[in-house]
Amino acid sequence: MGRNGGRADRWAHRAGRPLGRRGRPRRSPDTVAALVPARFAAYARVFHPAVRYDGDDDVHVRWDEVAAANGTTAHRLMQWPGITGSWEHLGEADQPGLWNDAPAEGHLVAHVARELVTVLQDQTTTPGECWFGWDDHGAADLPGCASPAPTCC
Repeated sequence: MGRNGGRADRWAHRAGRPLGRRGRPRRSPDTVAALVPARFAAYARVFHPAVRYDGDDDVHVRWDEVAAANGTTAHRLMQWPGITGSWEHLGEADQPGLWNDAPAEGHLVAHVARELVTVLQDQTTTPGECWFGWDDHGAADLPGCASPAPTCC
């Protein structure tokens, strides 16, 4: 056994790799493991819908609809430029008739939050509390939940 009760030996096979907090090897920034602590048994990726204008109404457009309209395939690792066919669609560009506003960043559409709560509330011992999080510079602007009941934030 090496120093520190074997802890140094435990990571010896990763010699030369960058270390993260507490001296453990960093997880690749390209994986969910870089964002979600290992103690979570599961996680979900939520695709915020795009918006199509229909008169005065906003119609939410799912990513799989956008992918199908562009001849691409929806999958768990998809990125917006990949299913729209252009990096320009991250900015002001749109696809008229399909969507007019790209998926919002920094907030979750109310009906999507309600659907998420409905799915997750049976998987917890505290269904009256929910936490939403993301890795983004806008986290300082997070609104608080207005109600202790499972509702949207």
